[in-house]
This record gives sequence, C-alpha cells and structure tokens, in this order.
Amino acid sequence: MFRYTYAVTMIILFGFTVSSLAQAETSEEYSIIDWKDLVPANWHRPLIDPDPTEQHHVDKKSLVIKLDRQNIKLAGFMLPVKFRSNVVSEFILMPYLKHHVKTHAHHEPNQMIYVKLSQPLEVTNPYAPIFAAGQLLLESVDTPEGHTGYTLNEATTEEYLY
Repeated sequence: MFRYTYAVTMIILFGFTVSSLAQAETSEEYSIIDWKDLVPANWHRPLIDPDPTEQHHVDKKSLVIKLDRQNIKLAGFMLPVKFRSNVVSEFILMPYLKHHVKTHAHHEPNQMIYVKLSQPLEVTNPYAPIFAAGQLLLESVDTPEGHTGYTLNEATTEEYLY
C-alpha cells in the first residue's frame, strides 16, 4: 500500500513539474505577425519620398509602439548586410526583394527590420523566404537600403515552407 501511495504521489508531482515547464516554454513562444501589423492603422505613407542624399530619421508615428520588446516571428526575405562568404550574421528582413517586382520598389522604414542573429547562419539559397524570430525593438539602423524602423535582436531563423 505504501508503494502505491508513494508512486501516485510521485506521478502527481511529476505532472505538476512537467506542466510548469510547459507553461515556461509557452511564455517564450513567438507571436507570428504579418507585415501589415508593423504599420499603425492611422499612418499613411508620405506623398513625396525624402531626399535620399539628406540625413533623415525614422518617423516614430510610422511604427507600432505596442510591438516594442515583443517576441515575434515574421516571414520575409533576407538582404545580407554583415557576412563572410555565405555565412550571414546580420541582415535586413523585407516583405519582398526589389527584383521580385516589375516597378520601382521602395521600402518604408516600417517595412524593413534589421536582424542581428544569435548565431551566424550559413545561407545556401539567398532568395528563399525565411522565418525570423526574436525580440522586436523600435530601434532604427542606417543601412545601404535606408533606415530600418525596427531591429530584431538575438534572432533565429528557420526555413519558410509554403
């Protein structure tokens, strides 16, 4: 009888431990968002683009403040910024690459995310879509493509299957 009671008690305690670990993992999950989620509902793109030769900063009204410091996951395309051969450590995540459209393409800062990977990534197909996940910050980075509106720190990537 004692063994039976002991066994049942251990099973119950084990169940609580596993349940607690599952809740801890869930709290670190990422919210999958879409590119439109990065644009405030009341924001409209300027009619005239800023002069690319002038130094300008990101309009904070074009960013979604409630996303600051949120763990997100977003699908997009990689434009490498810091790399050596085919190993990338930092890149810009975009909804599409410029050569994918037939017209002049200009990304707004709220449609570019500067991604700093937690571990360098070996890239085999630079044109393949990916998922990037990490903590989203409302920090701008000046890049050859222009200012980004957001930064994704300690990010990880995975293949985007469609």
